[in-house]
Amino acid sequence: IKIVCFVFIGACFFLFWASGNAISEKDFPSERIIQLSNNVVQEPDPSTITLLTYNIGYASGDKNNKGSILSREEVVKNLDQIAQTMTTINADIVALQEVDFAARRTFKINQLNFLQEKTGYPYSAYLVLWNKKYLPWPYWPLSLHFGKIVSGQAVLSRYPIESQKVTFFKKPENNPFWYNWFYLHRAGQAVTLKMGDQKAVIWNVHLEAFDGEARYSQARLLAKSVVETAADIKFVLGDFNSASLVDHNRLQGETVEESAESLQFFLKKTGFKNAEIPAPLYTMPSWNPVKKIDHVLYTTPYVMKKGGVPPQLTASDHLPVWGTFGY
Repeated sequence: IKIVCFVFIGACFFLFWASGNAISEKDFPSERIIQLSNNVVQEPDPSTITLLTYNIGYASGDKNNKGSILSREEVVKNLDQIAQTMTTINADIVALQEVDFAARRTFKINQLNFLQEKTGYPYSAYLVLWNKKYLPWPYWPLSLHFGKIVSGQAVLSRYPIESQKVTFFKKPENNPFWYNWFYLHRAGQAVTLKMGDQKAVIWNVHLEAFDGEARYSQARLLAKSVVETAADIKFVLGDFNSASLVDHNRLQGETVEESAESLQFFLKKTGFKNAEIPAPLYTMPSWNPVKKIDHVLYTTPYVMKKGGVPPQLTASDHLPVWGTFGY
């Protein structure tokens, strides 16, 4: 009985310790708007605007979600490639998902700071979705489970960011409660921008990947937020984990768990359009893209002028999507 009690008490203390924040709110706020005073640029004419969404996979390249160990040189190389892609596309607004702000796995590089300084965007806003000192992944060796990991998503902009509003989504109810203790949060990150004399709201999202019911629920909540928000200009960008396109002829063992149901519901409910050109382009996995789960969604007064998916990028397991719009 003493041994059982000792193990139980030890397990409780471990769970209490492991589920606590790795970094305090005081030391690293869970959300923040940043303005780099040394990056002064002329605001673009909002009559033509280019947007980019990119799930950068913590700059882990094709090792993301595989449990492989990265070197610092690999992380920096991938971040440099991401920065170069952002510069080449020359987007006015960039939405990033899976960004490490302070993480043992990526050598404590603040990836938002790295990319903002490399690309010269004067404004950014970030949101923390994971702040833990224990992550049970990869499964082996166990020593890799320990260490601070603070990550989330971010928006970079050439237009002033006036405010940020966050809508947290529920974790999958089908997961055991103890599983959700170590399951990342997901949220809709809505940033309000000043574009000339117009108010614009940009949503950056990363919906549930593994539970279709939870993903659909999140899409409903996101659609409600978008419809009820008053703004002259609205765009929704991000990783929906909902496939609008699938190339079944090239799956080669890749699974397609992401049904289009959530995306289709969102488009129908909001009246938004998906920025896709006639030639089918896919975003994942980057080394053999066979499905498009990353999207730039738009509505009036804009029409799509051009867009695409840059090929042959290995900085993440996703490829970015960009679009240029005008009116």
